[in-house]
Amino acid sequence: MNSLGTDATGRPSRRVRVFIGEEHELVRQGLSDLLEDQGCEVVGGSGSAVEASREVAHLRPDVVILDHRLADGTGPEVCRTIRSIDPGIRCVMLTSFDDEAAVRSTILAGACGYLLKEVGNDRLIRGVRRAAVGETLLAPGTINRARERLSWMLSDRPALFTPVEGQVASGIIAGMSNREIGASWACPTPSSPVWCPPSWPPSTTHRILHLEPFHRSSIPGTPSSAGAKCM
Repeated sequence: MNSLGTDATGRPSRRVRVFIGEEHELVRQGLSDLLEDQGCEVVGGSGSAVEASREVAHLRPDVVILDHRLADGTGPEVCRTIRSIDPGIRCVMLTSFDDEAAVRSTILAGACGYLLKEVGNDRLIRGVRRAAVGETLLAPGTINRARERLSWMLSDRPALFTPVEGQVASGIIAGMSNREIGASWACPTPSSPVWCPPSWPPSTTHRILHLEPFHRSSIPGTPSSAGAKCM
């Protein structure tokens, strides 16, 4: 699915189809009511990472709003799964975590935006509409800085990564989806016996996106959380 076209006012040319991944049912219902009142079509919602990934694969919404923490996983992990299903589906993180680590994991997951839950209704609706037409809600330069920092970790502190984690991290740095990373691994042949892991456990992606030393401010090239806020 590709981003929507725009009308003469710059808004999406049709109703934006939204899926809500939020652990708390009351919050999920409140978001649904707000979005519907503003002309969006809420096609589904779930508080489970596994269920959200499965339903998004079936429903193919334009935008997925994800809480950073879900009952059985995290928003960034779901975002990477969704990008493997359909890179055209846009993910926006809506969370109460106002910290550097949450911003970086959001960026490396491939989400196009990051908004705090206390954001005003108007800004939330504008963010969803902007995401639907292919715009990014992240401040300029934050994506490259997050990838550069992970690259520094990979080259300067390789002992932090297993061989599989190192290959997955390299793919994330290159902006690849999980599916693209798996496809890029060369399979062994008689003339080229290259090790080829067929897949990796979900904990691998989780550890890379949320690697604690990666989020320490002592690492060179660390952008401040203020510089990573959404536009």
